[in-house]
Amino acid sequence: MSRMYWAASPVPVVAVVQGEAKGFGCAFVAGCDLAIAADTATFSFPELDHDLPPTLAMSAMLHKVTPKRLLHLIYTRRTVGAAEALSLGLLSEVAPAATLDFALEKLLVHFTDRNRAALAGVKEYMNAALYMDPSGAARLASSLLASVVSSPKEG
Repeated sequence: MSRMYWAASPVPVVAVVQGEAKGFGCAFVAGCDLAIAADTATFSFPELDHDLPPTLAMSAMLHKVTPKRLLHLIYTRRTVGAAEALSLGLLSEVAPAATLDFALEKLLVHFTDRNRAALAGVKEYMNAALYMDPSGAARLASSLLASVVSSPKEG
């Protein structure tokens, strides 16, 4: 699940969390390129309450949360708030619940004012570079940059 199907989307995918994200909900948030949550949102992995190892959800978290922090969440089944989820690396932004829609609109402006090829290049790089050696990541970076610079500009 660490390579969820929305990773294949050529443009950024944004998760918005307003309430509880449990188990696969956390995996979904982790799989998105960016995630914004209301300050009242909560996150947990309750699967072990039913003696089910949440390994699929964990696979989505592997490059988002450090292993010790992830295991702490899994083993303790503790619910964390949005501020802690942000510090764990699960979220990219937290906003007051009353202004979540405004914060989302403000975030989306950063996508709509950029060339689609440039956005796709960033996403493609992040999806691949985390699994590459530094030399390969640098070669991929230069290839993507050359591709974007030589692509036709959107009108």
